[in-house]
Amino acid sequence: MFLPLLTKSSATSATPGATVTAGNSPFLPGEEALASIRFSPDIAGTGGIVKIQTSPDQTTWTDAFTGAAGVQPDVLATVVCDKYMRAVVSTVYTAGSVSVGLIGIT
Repeated sequence: MFLPLLTKSSATSATPGATVTAGNSPFLPGEEALASIRFSPDIAGTGGIVKIQTSPDQTTWTDAFTGAAGVQPDVLATVVCDKYMRAVVSTVYTAGSVSVGLIGIT
C-alpha cells in the first residue's frame, strides 16, 4: 500500500505538504513504513531537500527523515509513523519535481 505525502514541481520557498492522518494499517502510530522520496533527474537550484515529519497533535513536528537530491534519484528509508505525517520541501529548487510517499511494510 502506498500513501502519498507530497508531489511538487519547482519549489520557490520551503513548503509543507498536506498533513495525512496515519490511522489505518499499515500506517498506524508506532508502525514502521518505508519512506520513498523520488527526485526527478532534472532537479536544479540550491538542492532539493525533503523532510518527512511526524506529529502526535499537528502542533509539534519532529523530523523523522531528511533526504537530499544527489546521484541517486530515489531515496528510501524506514520511518516510524505517528498519528500525523507530512513531507516538507525545505530548500528551493528551480526545476524538476519531487514525489514523496510512504510504503507499508507490515
